[in-house]
Amino acid sequence: MSSESALTTVELGEIGEFKNGANFSQDDYGPGYPIINVKQLFGGRYVDLHGLESLGKQVLKRPEQLFLEPGDILFARSSVKRSGAGQCALVPEGVKETIFSGFIIRFRLNDLSLTNPSFLSYLLQSPEYREIFPRIATGTTISNLSQDALKKIPVRLPTKRNQDQVAAMLGALDDRIT
Repeated sequence: MSSESALTTVELGEIGEFKNGANFSQDDYGPGYPIINVKQLFGGRYVDLHGLESLGKQVLKRPEQLFLEPGDILFARSSVKRSGAGQCALVPEGVKETIFSGFIIRFRLNDLSLTNPSFLSYLLQSPEYREIFPRIATGTTISNLSQDALKKIPVRLPTKRNQDQVAAMLGALDDRIT
């Protein structure tokens, strides 16, 4: 097998950092920071940024720790439906001072020169990985995923060049479909 097609297996925790989102109450909504809630993760490959509610600026002590960046991958932390826990979506271009709720875990890659976030997002949305999330979720009434469980998920990564090629092909197909 050539090194061009070789796969490297790593755990998610080795290639990126996880962060839980903001906890708040219904009274905390107001003018401020647009906030991603779990429902925005179920619209396809990208987080849906349309019609976001806002969390008041006074609610968070250090909101910059929760600001999203393009290429972040967001995971649904909890779900009433077992299959919903672990639902993930990629943060698209165009986010500005946007934060995420406590029902979401953000994953941010450590080194974009080694891993293509779009490729990784497609991989984590594949049927193979969608089967893993319900198995590692805890809880009977509500399925919950933890950062610790997500950190241990093994991912098989081809070379960065191959990741870029696959992500470009799948992205072009998705764009044609939409």
